Amino acid sequence: MATTIAEQVCNIALLRVGDRQTIDSLEANTQPARSCKALYGPCRDAMLEEHWWSWATRRATLALSTEERDGWAYAYSAPSDCVTPRSIWCGARNPSASAQYPFAIELNAVAGGFLILTDAESPVLSYT
Repeated sequence: MATTIAEQVCNIALLRVGDRQTIDSLEANTQPARSCKALYGPCRDAMLEEHWWSWATRRATLALSTEERDGWAYAYSAPSDCVTPRSIWCGARNPSASAQYPFAIELNAVAGGFLILTDAESPVLSYT
C-alpha cells in the first residue's frame, strides 16, 4: 500500500489515465513505478512554478556569492530548495509592489544551482 504523498498522487494519476496497476513504492521494479518516479518530480515542480501556492511559499535571507555579473550590484546564491523566486525586498515585512527590488536569475556555473542578481543589499527572497 502506498504510504507517501508522492505515491498516493502517482496512484491517483495512474487510475485517472486508465492504468489498473497501482504502485506500492516509487522504488518498485514495475513499469508504472518507473514512469511515476521519472515524472513525479518534474510535474510537481511545474505545478509549483505555475501558481504562487501560499502553502509552498518560503522566505530566506540570501547568501552573497563570490560570483559577479555585469549590470547588477550583487549576486546571491539561491536557496537549494528554491523552485521559483517570487520577490525580493529589504527590511519590510509585507512590502508593497513598489518596495520590491528587481532581480534576475542566472545559472551558477561555478557552484551549481542558480544565482539571484539584484541591486538590493541584504535582501530577503520570497520563493516557492
